[in-house]
Amino acid sequence: MDHRSLSRLLLRIAGVVVVVATLTSVPKSIVTLVVAAGQDADVSPLMTAVVASLVPLLIGLALIWLPGTVANWLVDDTVTDKSESDTAANLQAIALSVLGFYFVASALFDAVFWVARIRLYAAVIASNEAFAGMPPLMPDDFGSMVATGAQAVVGVLLLLGSKGAGRLLSKARGRT
Repeated sequence: MDHRSLSRLLLRIAGVVVVVATLTSVPKSIVTLVVAAGQDADVSPLMTAVVASLVPLLIGLALIWLPGTVANWLVDDTVTDKSESDTAANLQAIALSVLGFYFVASALFDAVFWVARIRLYAAVIASNEAFAGMPPLMPDDFGSMVATGAQAVVGVLLLLGSKGAGRLLSKARGRT
């Protein structure tokens, strides 16, 4: 199996993981947003949850159906006589790129969820006098937002720190 085939396989697996993680998070998002909105709410919490779910779902489906496009950017097959250490380094770079991409996609989904939840929380607090003494942000929510931010930073670092992502950035900038 060459690098390009292996990277396509890894990208497909990452796509499946992103799709499954998104689909398992959708019910939680919908229930949380709809319950927080209350019974007088319109369709906006449901639409927010659906839109927040579409981004990672589309990214995951693109990885499943179009892994060759991303694999062509990640893998450079111009040099054919590579040592085993070069091969291992390339495989590691591919795996780290895929893992970083998963972290970024997952953090993106979580970030959209947290923005929607905080906006809804602020609207509920502002509209009801019974919540006048409530803090603007719950401690658990803050901790989860920090964790989402840390996950995004780690994902970006994995993407940018791997050899495959460096090739991708070089090709995107027009350098070969």
